[in-house]
Amino acid sequence: MGVSRFSGMIFRALDYLPAGDVSYADYGRAIIAADKGLLPEGEQERAWIKEEFVKRGIVAKTSDLDVKMNYQYDPLAEIDLDSLVESDWVAYQFANNNRQLLGIPEDVSFKVQARHVVTKYAILRTPGQEEIARKAYECIFKVSWQHTEANKIDSVLPQKRRITVGTTLVIDYSKPGNPIRALLTSDLSEQQRENRDALLLHLLDEGLLKLGQAAIGPNDEPIPSVVQGKSTNGYLHINGTARMLHIAG
Repeated sequence: MGVSRFSGMIFRALDYLPAGDVSYADYGRAIIAADKGLLPEGEQERAWIKEEFVKRGIVAKTSDLDVKMNYQYDPLAEIDLDSLVESDWVAYQFANNNRQLLGIPEDVSFKVQARHVVTKYAILRTPGQEEIARKAYECIFKVSWQHTEANKIDSVLPQKRRITVGTTLVIDYSKPGNPIRALLTSDLSEQQRENRDALLLHLLDEGLLKLGQAAIGPNDEPIPSVVQGKSTNGYLHINGTARMLHIAG
């Protein structure tokens, strides 16, 4: 796989990431979906990436990276996409009326992110050195909300924690009926919850997770070498864990 092809795959995927706290598995699904939507012919390169995610233990099997793509959703066919992009009210009403599609629980409030219309380009070079060029217009629609889960790792921490999760809806901006190009929702599986437990336990054992003022230095600034945890109304909130990924093991 060429450098330009690979770099295009990983950068285009950023638009597809669900809003909120994402996992490497979420990013893998975004890579596959963003590339497949633009270059359906390039299956071999996507197969290599899927296999690498399995080898590294990020997902259990290659099918864990599959995303439902390119299908019609009737309520979208009735939506004026320009209004959806420009009007916060239209966007909120669409999300509220389509919670099931977007994975938003009925009993939670949510936030609609700014909508974007983007143009994607890609070139695939075949084994015979033929170049296949593609261009696509997409509407990126993202929502996020707070997810509560049990915090089972240590008695000194609150018994529950909240994480920000969300959904990215990618709409084909150029076709009649506004078909869905891809739909990606944060991975809320039990395996991901256990992975969060493992990361927090590691940070605690290494003294890298501090609660409240313990994470603030003498200059009243957050200590850069630790992750700050906050307890609010009995819920644990964590900031800055991405800075620790290189030492998490």
